[in-house]
Amino acid sequence: MQGIDGYHLVRRIGAGGMGTVHEALDAEGNRVAVKVLHESIAADPAARDRLRREVELLHRVRGQGVARVLDAEVDGVTAFVVTELVDGPTLEDDVREHGPLDAEELGGLAHGLAAGLRSIHAAGVTHRDLKPGNVMLAPDGPVIIDFGIAQVADDVRLTQTGMVTGTPGYLDPEVLAGADPGPDGDWWAWAAVLTFAATGRPPFGRGTMQAVLGRVSTGIVDTAGLPDDVAAALAAALDPAPERRLPPEELLAAVDGDWDRPALTALLAPPPPSVPRTSVLPSPRPPSSETRVLPPVVDEPYPGMQQPWQAAPQQAWQPESQRPWQPEPQYPAPVQQHPPVQAPPGWGSAAPLEPPEWARPPRRRTGAVAALGLGLSALALVAPGSWLVGLAALLVVLGAVGRGTRRLRAGRLRRGPRRSDAARAWLGAPAHLLWAAGAALPGVLLAVVVAGGGWWAAHGIGVASGSATPALTWAAAAAGLALAWVAPPSASAREGARAVLGGLPVPAVRAVVLAALTTAAVLGVVVLAGNAPDPVWSPLPEPA
Repeated sequence: MQGIDGYHLVRRIGAGGMGTVHEALDAEGNRVAVKVLHESIAADPAARDRLRREVELLHRVRGQGVARVLDAEVDGVTAFVVTELVDGPTLEDDVREHGPLDAEELGGLAHGLAAGLRSIHAAGVTHRDLKPGNVMLAPDGPVIIDFGIAQVADDVRLTQTGMVTGTPGYLDPEVLAGADPGPDGDWWAWAAVLTFAATGRPPFGRGTMQAVLGRVSTGIVDTAGLPDDVAAALAAALDPAPERRLPPEELLAAVDGDWDRPALTALLAPPPPSVPRTSVLPSPRPPSSETRVLPPVVDEPYPGMQQPWQAAPQQAWQPESQRPWQPEPQYPAPVQQHPPVQAPPGWGSAAPLEPPEWARPPRRRTGAVAALGLGLSALALVAPGSWLVGLAALLVVLGAVGRGTRRLRAGRLRRGPRRSDAARAWLGAPAHLLWAAGAALPGVLLAVVVAGGGWWAAHGIGVASGSATPALTWAAAAAGLALAWVAPPSASAREGARAVLGGLPVPAVRAVVLAALTTAAVLGVVVLAGNAPDPVWSPLPEPA
């Protein structure tokens, strides 16, 4: 295991324009994240001086929802920063996998990020690059990472006069116009992040960098699909003109549904329409006048579309000297010479080192599940119809439990646990049952085909030998149940079984397993001894 100044690097968990992030262990065995900065930064004396000043500020940042810096090495051969480790996805990954957040989740995200930004700004630090990839969804709420560190490379980022740093679509248009980055720019990026979380799409769309920056400069925000009031609030918060922007407190009230605030009602004016294209107005003319050729219509350019990325009054940006922007997988690519800083899962902040119990997927119970399956398959010896009905019911119920458990855990990872979680889970139970019934159908059909074919084969052999039918019938039922259980559509049922068994105390699990094994043993002895009654096929039709 590689070491660096007292930290043992366990594995690499990400890399970006600033450096490489590793999961590591400190001298006491605590899990931490170590970000080793690129040589281009470490080799620059001015960058090291800036890093030293930034680390002094970052040590003063405290509060929930921000990445607390634990340690940093500035003067050694290798420069690095150490933070606590967070288990959880980034907002970007979570939205890509699960879709946009609902109203309640959006409110939790908005308040969590707002609290984090206030803590950062109170320490005199500006983030400069707040985006979905720099927001971690920890078990107890959102966590902002990479704040302050992005400023360290100012001396080595780009040497062209007038260039600015940041991520298009999340960079304040005032900064694009040449203003110094500050808290107002972070709040503008905060509103852009909320828009992404609410819609599941980049706030200013995709396309070339010129197209994205053009929409930023003219305030064309993608809020399609959102309620009109929330869309208006987000668009007002992302207004290019700072004096017309909706303040963060008012946007929080809008996200919470508090529309009775007079200031909010007054500020939420309809966004100004785009400047219409020039058109020629019709003019009356006498019927006898001659036809004349009208002059061609000249379209006026939209305001703000002329080189919006240039920091006026500096020299214009030369795109051919930069790397071409790639819009995926990072929604907007950063205006810098390095690839965008990706926030890897696990590099972050002040969440507990070990996630709470509810955040951990239930562990496998292979032995208990196998014992229960053996007992259920033994039922096919005396009641094949009840065996099939029991198998179908088991897959449906456990599938609903597994789906509900998974959605509950995903929701808590997004917004943290709430008192309404149990009620929400019960309200969603009917929908989970319907979904699980459809998912169980392929497994039940597979079990019918395998077990039915095995029964017919066993029946034919039994006619000839007179003794092999019970054993082969049991084997056919067990094979059918096993194939139905491991089929891909039964994944939710398997998770449901782990959740149910994991929720029982150990003595109860042992009692269930013992009962299943005892049932299987008794039925096996009775049937194999030839003392079993004729099998009951109800509710299935009895085979001829």
